[in-house]
Amino acid sequence: MALAMTTLGDRFIDIITQDTDADESPVNDITGKAGSVYYVKVVNAGSNSSVYFKLYDSTSATHATTHPIYVKKVGPSSTVYCVIPDGMAFTNGLSYCVTDGPGTGSLSDNGPATNDVTVRLVIS
Repeated sequence: MALAMTTLGDRFIDIITQDTDADESPVNDITGKAGSVYYVKVVNAGSNSSVYFKLYDSTSATHATTHPIYVKKVGPSSTVYCVIPDGMAFTNGLSYCVTDGPGTGSLSDNGPATNDVTVRLVIS
């Protein structure tokens, strides 16, 4: 995983995060506090199958048991954008992962994405 975080300066409270190798292993508590998501970009490059991007309001999500509050399907060789002007609030912490299925109940629904997936978030 290559997670990079960039603060947008003293006048802004927003942070840009980019993970160039997102997969089924949740990236947990990236804000270290409560926060909001304002922008999501998920790139499923060079793949013949869909993946599912999942956001969790949790400091320690487990992809097979923790229920996500946001799930977005990203088709093969596609990019998905989501702009949330008022922000999507996370009261506990912000975690995410990318899997090959939309489910939350069993490992068979939540296997690894088999290709490189890039996730970019603007958070505060």
